[in-house]
Amino acid sequence: TEARRRDSDDRKTLDEVFDRATLLVLYKFISNGYIETLDYPVSTGKEANVFHATTPQGDAVAVKIFRTNTATFRSFMTYIAGDPRFGHVRPNRRDIVYVWAQKEYKNLQRYFEAGVRVPNPIAWRENVLIMDFIGSEGAPAPRLKDAPLDDAAKAYEDLVAQYRLGSETAGLVHG
Repeated sequence: TEARRRDSDDRKTLDEVFDRATLLVLYKFISNGYIETLDYPVSTGKEANVFHATTPQGDAVAVKIFRTNTATFRSFMTYIAGDPRFGHVRPNRRDIVYVWAQKEYKNLQRYFEAGVRVPNPIAWRENVLIMDFIGSEGAPAPRLKDAPLDDAAKAYEDLVAQYRLGSETAGLVHG
């Protein structure tokens, strides 16, 4: 009964993303000097929540925590199927979420190295991704659909140029 109770406690999730395994990952990131504080949520979605965090140097970073309990992992499996980088994945919810987070980290790296305007990925472990915080004064930058446009035609040209750069230089197409 003691083992059963401990297993049940390990699987409990607070605020949609904070299970025991995720808290241990965050502790490791704090211990290794990637972050000092996890401050507040800036975005919540179906698969992950994004938090504002602060580094020991006082810089803002974004911490994306993928849900391991409620994630729509069947859709994750569809996206990683056929990708040779992820052929070893077992069809287990937690493993799929970990591989999905790794794939996002690696894709961000490829885009960033190609010069595409994406957040610089800083670190990844299991279901947690740390990247540059895009925004100012602790507030996230507006989504494209919410951003004020001075010149819609110029914004469209910039967007197409970014997609072309990602495709031609990074070898990736974002859907």
